[in-house]
Amino acid sequence: MVPEVPLTVPERPSGPTHTDFRWATAPDQLHGCVFLHIRDRRFGWIYNILWRDEARRLAGSIEKDTEITPWVPEAKKGYWLAQVDVTDADAYQAYAAANQAAFRRYGGRYLVRAGQSLAVEGSRRSRLVVIEFPDYDTALACYRSVEYQHALSLRKGHAVADIAIAEGYDGAQP
Repeated sequence: MVPEVPLTVPERPSGPTHTDFRWATAPDQLHGCVFLHIRDRRFGWIYNILWRDEARRLAGSIEKDTEITPWVPEAKKGYWLAQVDVTDADAYQAYAAANQAAFRRYGGRYLVRAGQSLAVEGSRRSRLVVIEFPDYDTALACYRSVEYQHALSLRKGHAVADIAIAEGYDGAQP
């Protein structure tokens, strides 16, 4: 889920400027930069990151048929990392069934759900679960949701869990 970014549309400038010039105005999220998709007849889509004042200057020099729309970088995925020891398998099934409503609502997707595993360093619980969400905030919202808190109440006393919520990494890889 891409965060909603408020947009402003400047007054229509005179001259051959495309009238759909918009830029993002959330400096706390975008640090004073403007992220743009620019569609030019000659070059196709151009992706640009500009300081806000540069974008204002650019607005006055764009050809009439150029389409410009804001571009928001894709959010990093969010993950639940859980280690679970189930103490009452029959009662745990009610939790497992109830948590599905929260996962569906928030776009959760299992990457690891129990299965074969081996602790090669340190210790771990008997079940490992990794759930992917569209972004970190959505993963956190799912945990705090009424649906998941209901499921959690069904798990109490029937399993012991360690759950961490983490933001994914999209930087350089080895």
